[in-house]
Amino acid sequence: QGEKALDRPNILVVDDEHVIRFSLEESLKASGYSCRSCASGHEALRKVEEELFHILIVDLKLEDMEGTEVIRKVREYFPEMMAIVITGVPSVTNAVEALKAGAFDYIMKPLEPEDVLSRIKIGWEKHRNAVLVKQLLHSLQVANLEMEKANQRLNALSVTDNLTSLYNHRYIMDTLAVEYQKARQFQRKLSVMILDLDHFRAINDKYGHQVGDAVLVELGTFLKESARSIDIVGRYGGEEFCLILSEADGTKATVMGEKLRQAIAKRQFTPVDGVSINLTASMGISSLDEEGVDSVAVLLNHVDKALYEAKLRGRNRVVCWEEIKKKSESPRDKNVEAAVLDYERHAGKAAK
Repeated sequence: QGEKALDRPNILVVDDEHVIRFSLEESLKASGYSCRSCASGHEALRKVEEELFHILIVDLKLEDMEGTEVIRKVREYFPEMMAIVITGVPSVTNAVEALKAGAFDYIMKPLEPEDVLSRIKIGWEKHRNAVLVKQLLHSLQVANLEMEKANQRLNALSVTDNLTSLYNHRYIMDTLAVEYQKARQFQRKLSVMILDLDHFRAINDKYGHQVGDAVLVELGTFLKESARSIDIVGRYGGEEFCLILSEADGTKATVMGEKLRQAIAKRQFTPVDGVSINLTASMGISSLDEEGVDSVAVLLNHVDKALYEAKLRGRNRVVCWEEIKKKSESPRDKNVEAAVLDYERHAGKAAK
């Protein structure tokens, strides 16, 4: 009823005096308005339920109810409807009551046609403006909702890895910094695990990078499903994944890592139809309760070295930094440390 309703107002006249009601209705019709009339408040409420009216002209004193009561009931359902009160018993009190009920104007009898038409024009403009404002507010609410959804999507994309839909490296680093501070402040346990797929390059060489990507997606889903609700799982980079393990010391994190390693080794990965691949993974773990961990950088340095140790020991295994530290006095472990340092130097040169 939108544009058509706004182009031609529909008026309801309510007065229990037949002569006044009939005269006003005919006068409005002659002036080009669509108009209906009735003699009681209850009949007016029925008409409002059946037909859309934009302006209500109602006598202050009806036989079955007060005109102000009619206005209140109508405006409960149609707050944009403009109401004009007419009365043969004018008083300041009556005028105030009419305005409080929601009327925008108050006319004394006997009615002057030109005066009534002038008031109707004002009421009609008020109604149009009220409707247009309501439509504008609705449009703004819809636009704001769409903008909010778009911002939520952008925020999700900014912290999500494009391939696996896990958290990305930036989010993992930001979250680890926050979790580290919380664990230090409240003396809570915290561990970090980095998982690296063994011989992943061979999968890319044999099946192609699309299959390799599909393997990473399937593994990411598996890790997310295997983790606890309090764990943060993300893609660290390439074929490496990172798990931030809250409320887990080195021992518990190592047990969790071993269960995960075994589950990966037993699983048949089917990245695409007709291809079944067995995977193994090496994992390094570092914990907040280790000696010398006084920053996130040290924590990550430890976990990197633990992962490299797992690779040196033949892959498909879990190594905790604390385990390396305890064996640091043996000649073999000193060689391992030297190998790690040598690896880091070569890696640094390659990165440059």
